Amino acid sequence: DGTHTLDLKGINLQLLQLCGVEDLQASTRCTCCEPESFYSYRRCGDQDRMLAYFYRKPQNGEPGFLPSLGVSRCLLGEPCRYDGLSKPDETVKRLGQHYYLVPVCPEQLGGLSTPRPASERRGAQVLMNTESGLLDVTRAYLRGAEAARDILFANGAFAAVLKSKSPSCGKGAVYDGSFTKTLIKGDGVAAELFENSGIGVIGSHETALLEGLFLTPQQRKTCKKALRKEVRAAERAMCLSEKQQADRAITEQILSMEEYRRARSVFAYVGTAKEIDTRALLCRILEDGKTLYLPLCTGDGIMQAKRVDDLAQLKPGAFGIPEPPAYLPSAALSDIDLTLIPCVSCSHDGKRLGQGGGFYDRFLARFQGDKVLLCREALTREDIPVEVHDIPIAVVVTDAGIVRS
Repeated sequence: DGTHTLDLKGINLQLLQLCGVEDLQASTRCTCCEPESFYSYRRCGDQDRMLAYFYRKPQNGEPGFLPSLGVSRCLLGEPCRYDGLSKPDETVKRLGQHYYLVPVCPEQLGGLSTPRPASERRGAQVLMNTESGLLDVTRAYLRGAEAARDILFANGAFAAVLKSKSPSCGKGAVYDGSFTKTLIKGDGVAAELFENSGIGVIGSHETALLEGLFLTPQQRKTCKKALRKEVRAAERAMCLSEKQQADRAITEQILSMEEYRRARSVFAYVGTAKEIDTRALLCRILEDGKTLYLPLCTGDGIMQAKRVDDLAQLKPGAFGIPEPPAYLPSAALSDIDLTLIPCVSCSHDGKRLGQGGGFYDRFLARFQGDKVLLCREALTREDIPVEVHDIPIAVVVTDAGIVRS
């Protein structure tokens, strides 16, 4: 696909990093060499650090080099759960035909025995329900999470499939620390650390993401391309008055949201002719005394958030979209309270189909504030193809209402 590969076997990777090796994209094929394994190095978005991706030489006729993927040991059938049992998942096991699996158990790596009393996460703490009372085992969980992360880094795993609901590996929901089987929104200690370290996390319950791992990059690209074509045809079929009515309703929904009312700054966008018309919303943001930031695309899938005090400052930029000039001040991610996100289409549970440039994927991977995805209801689809790097958005606003997941 035009990306570069580099045989780094036997070369000091830290030295390469210090020497400034960059912009080499990971690839599942190497046509120029056949070592037992090789690393492909790439820059992670616009961050300063580098990621090394490891590939194992194919065995028994396997096609191409296999990218590394972390997996919770219990999902592979290893008895490492707190109750001494496993939680084998046949779908996860089948991933071994497509990936070099790197099994980890953060609890065991943290020094905890198997079996052991059940643990749950309560805020930043992890508590173990022992016979003598609740025991704080947070340090063991943090130590195990760091050890598991280092193993994944050493093997170049780009992502990990982790056991759902676990106080260590849970993704999206964990037990609340009351030991009453009550689930709350949140991630386990290891899952949280992995994502903060640039390793994508897929929960064992996330069926769509797991199935997406079986598709080749070309197959995923083909699915997304076909869906974009379908949705754009649906957009062209909408009459102007229908679009205008939907866009006004979306604007009203946003202005009614608590996320908007409490935001001091908003990172929005200027809608193209095919997208939601955001001009009235942008004017309202300024009228409400909030700081408005708009994107400036700088190439290589990176965009900057530029402060705009007057829409007259915008000039035609990339793809004919009005953009702020480069001399305007840029925002740090911590300066932004709320981000309004465009899409070609989305599902009601926050899966997003973008234009394909990757600008928002890279931005959302680092942004920690409130995120709201905007889409006309007529253009929503539930069968959005998803990949590891895709960031689901918890709040979706359409002209039909606000959906929170």
